[in-house]
Formats: sequence, structure tokens, C-alpha cells
Amino acid sequence: MVRQILSARTVLQQIQHRQQAKESMIRQFYYQLLGNSPRVAWKSMMFKNKARPKAIFTMWLQLQGKLLTVDRLIKWGVNVDPSCSLCQLNDETRDHLFVSCSFTKTVWQKILQWMRRQEVIGDNWGQHQEWITQRAKGRSYGAQLYRMVYAEVV
Repeated sequence: MVRQILSARTVLQQIQHRQQAKESMIRQFYYQLLGNSPRVAWKSMMFKNKARPKAIFTMWLQLQGKLLTVDRLIKWGVNVDPSCSLCQLNDETRDHLFVSCSFTKTVWQKILQWMRRQEVIGDNWGQHQEWITQRAKGRSYGAQLYRMVYAEVV
């Protein structure tokens, strides 16, 4: 914490020396501290989501790859059965649990029927994440529905 304060002080001193007339010092300071971090593709899933806070938090963990699936527990040395608890066919990983599990596919088919959509979800995690983030962008009723439903399904 002390290091962060000292680095912020150094950044502030640098900004004071090169203050531009068009931008305020606070804005320069903010952008300097922000750095050149890449934007995450799934940010549209998080904001203005009408789902329960617990569901949004769980979805946030899942989108970052931090959700405790069996494969992650095994990496930590926890002695658990590696098979998927939903279908019992494959090992439980994030990719299997949310994309290729037969139980999950059935759930998504029924939800998409309820939403009156005829769509194909991707075959791997990257395609799945791109599929949901594309449908959750915007302010439309459909985008809001996708955000909320996805958070609750996870």
C-alpha cells in the first residue's frame, strides 16, 4: 500500500511538470494511473445487468476464469472426483462445464426456446464468450435480457 502511495506521488509530480492546458490535472493523473490496460471483451455483461448481485458476482468469476471448477480444485491439491457433476461423462473444466456439457447444452436450448431465439452457441470457450458478449451489447430489451439470463444461468 505504501508503495502505491509513493508511486502515485511520483506520478503526480510528473504530471505537474508537464500539465497541458486542455486537460485538467485530475484527468491526467487518472489516465496516468490507469495505464495502458487492455479492455476486457465481457464488460458489456457486467454493467446495467438486472440479475441478482450474487449471480453477477459468480458470472464475473466465471468470465475471468476464476470460478472454482473441479480442475482448479485439483490443481490446488484438493482430492475430488474429476468427472463432471452434471453429465458424468468428461472431466469438469470451465470449457466443458459451460460449453460442451450435454446438460448445459440442453439448458441453453430450453432457455433460447423460451426467449424465442434460434441460435448456435460456440463450440469452445472463446466462441462462447464472443457469442454472449455480442448479444449483450447495447441498451435494447434483448441485450438486457441476454445479460440477465446469462448471469442467472451461470
